[in-house]
Amino acid sequence: MSESDDSKKVSNNDLRNSQISGSIINSDTLHANQIGNNTFNININDSFQLQQIFQEFLVAKIEKSVTLPEKDKKDVIGYFNQNKNSEINGKDDLLSIVEKIGNSETIYSHYLIAKYLETNKARCNLTMFAIASTLRNIDINKFYKKDENVYKAVKVFCDLLFVCLEWLYNSVKSFSALRIKDKDKKRLSSCPYELMEYAFGVLKKEAEGWTENAEVAKEVEIYLNLLLRQIYD
Repeated sequence: MSESDDSKKVSNNDLRNSQISGSIINSDTLHANQIGNNTFNININDSFQLQQIFQEFLVAKIEKSVTLPEKDKKDVIGYFNQNKNSEINGKDDLLSIVEKIGNSETIYSHYLIAKYLETNKARCNLTMFAIASTLRNIDINKFYKKDENVYKAVKVFCDLLFVCLEWLYNSVKSFSALRIKDKDKKRLSSCPYELMEYAFGVLKKEAEGWTENAEVAKEVEIYLNLLLRQIYD
């Protein structure tokens, strides 16, 4: 996934000659030629079949990896078999997501992030750490003049940052920066930009220590940059 990717899922209306790792798209069917060990003729409006195509794509990428140990390959494949991408709603979604997956390292880094964030406890701990770091470095009183409002504001800030980490977790599992709902955008954008930007910076820095895989922090930074843009644009 590149940092220039827009948070919206990319749509391409003319897909007659598009390729997905050996796949051919035409106006009537999605014909996946040798993705994994299977050949499919897929109804492009069938989201379940498109999910299956995507799973085969992930498996093929991981199995071809020359850097991942066999145990890691099995773990990654098993995880994404259990957590299928429910955000694929058509051929454009499938193409958009696949085009952002460069290699098995991209898939593996998404797996590592998802595993790290999958429990509420992990997301709560990260939220509290980022909030504490932010409030130590930014004077929240300049945004909320009355002292009684500061306490309420900090509670809301905690809730909003936790929502952002849930978004990160779900987006990473889907290999796509998900669109936030209008009502959530309204709530999130009520938080001063400076506070949210600083907290995101803390999370980006913290991600460098989640694993020894350098791609993890890069992907976290990309996704959080896209989310920040979504919230305040």
